[in-house]
Amino acid sequence: MSGLQQVLDVVAASDGTTTVDGIAERTGLDPDLVRVALHQLVALGRLGRDGVALSCPDDGCGGCTSSATTCGTAGRGSLVTLTLRPPAPRG
Repeated sequence: MSGLQQVLDVVAASDGTTTVDGIAERTGLDPDLVRVALHQLVALGRLGRDGVALSCPDDGCGGCTSSATTCGTAGRGSLVTLTLRPPAPRG
């Protein structure tokens, strides 16, 4: 079984909270190889990718009642969610 299929199988069998390290542990693949496989699966359309901002916008905070020093999002970063997609119909 290919690494791509192994990663896809783990994602499909997950409860929706799978991490790169979790996939690596379940497949025996190196975490860097899992990342490459996930990127390839997105490129192939087998996984959808959505980002969720975890920090204030570049022009500063102001969208909530917490200050940047206490809200926990003062640093840059994002959460990426991947969604399993059905295979494209053949031909």
